[in-house]
Amino acid sequence: SRIVLKCLYLARVNRVDIYWTVNNLARMVSCWTKACDKRLHRLISYLHYNQDIAQVNWVGDVVEDCKLVLFVDASFAGEMKCSKSTTGAILVLVGPNTFVTLSWICRKQGAVSHSSSEAEIIALEGSLRMEGLPALLLWEEIYSVFALGDQSRVRTGKPAEAPKTLNEY
Repeated sequence: SRIVLKCLYLARVNRVDIYWTVNNLARMVSCWTKACDKRLHRLISYLHYNQDIAQVNWVGDVVEDCKLVLFVDASFAGEMKCSKSTTGAILVLVGPNTFVTLSWICRKQGAVSHSSSEAEIIALEGSLRMEGLPALLLWEEIYSVFALGDQSRVRTGKPAEAPKTLNEY
């Protein structure tokens, strides 16, 4: 279980390509089998032989030229035991010279879907609710400060007016 948790940390921080495998192994920690041993060995071998794979982000645009993009997908009945689908999503900041991964999701869906279209709709709803809309609210605030706000305040880092003390509220 210690090895699986280390792989889970690695997947959460930088290696989105192993997220699905690590999640499946993490669910099996309490009922580990020989098949899990083989999957874990294959995962560690994959990590060993693909050490050079890294997540690369770059920023080269002003705020006005960037936008948030949410890519969502779902696997249909990917689980062998329960036939549940898996939601996958990645939220990125995109511009002409910008590509930054902000967050990603790999989560087993709560209900069994009856079609791939249903699994896709559930994935879209969950990703928009959990990642897309909160990120959009944050992005609107960032945009209003850096693109529309007082540029002298942004450059100097000083507030436009003196902050109030607690006694003034």
